[in-house]
Amino acid sequence: MQVSSYIKKGDLIIRDLGYFTFNSIESIIEKKAFFVSRLPHNVSIFDIKLKSSIDILKLLRKKNHYDGWVLIGSNQRIKVRLIVKRVPQHIAQERRRKAKKNNDKRFSYSNRYLKLLDYTFYITNVEENVWNYEQVYKAYRVRWKVEIIFKSWKSHFYIDKLIHKQCNNYNRVKCIIYLMLLFIMLIHIKLINPIEKRLIEKYNKQISLLKIAKIISNNFRLIIGQSLELLDHFIIRVHSKSCMF
Repeated sequence: MQVSSYIKKGDLIIRDLGYFTFNSIESIIEKKAFFVSRLPHNVSIFDIKLKSSIDILKLLRKKNHYDGWVLIGSNQRIKVRLIVKRVPQHIAQERRRKAKKNNDKRFSYSNRYLKLLDYTFYITNVEENVWNYEQVYKAYRVRWKVEIIFKSWKSHFYIDKLIHKQCNNYNRVKCIIYLMLLFIMLIHIKLINPIEKRLIEKYNKQISLLKIAKIISNNFRLIIGQSLELLDHFIIRVHSKSCMF
């Protein structure tokens, strides 16, 4: 079942480039929900009033960001708010390096495309009086946080290995998944969140969620159900990296 089947009025959907389609954007708008998405560089952009094509590089000349309503898609002409942010030079250079290193000889990048790598393109239907352009950037970054959380679940709590490949009982599979998600949520509340909080309070430092999840997974029997004093000792060891886990 497609994600669009679950969308309700007022929901916010954050989309990666890999999931961008005109149909999905139209579906979200029709359901009176909201979205923030990256925009591919090859999508045509048009002026709302004049309906004419916009030369985005000309529009961005000597600007670090752009925020305005446009139409996207040669055929669809969907009204969206376009927000463009210039990335730091080292990131732009790394993007160009990867593009030029592309091994597919059938695909070549134009000079225009390489120049567009100086920018990141976002689209949304959230009004300016709700979010300014900086808040749109922050909202989109939440997607990466969510992906890291799911990756930690899969990589260190082995959620994908709990169900036997030959198990075809729908209710059993569903029960296992919900129980594991409940267990992981308790781990986040009782262990991961306190560790993150105390690392910031004590050392003004953050450690990767993936690293914390790995350490907890490898040392679960040693730390589960212990006192906060032992948790403090554990946090010091995480921070100092004095122990191999």
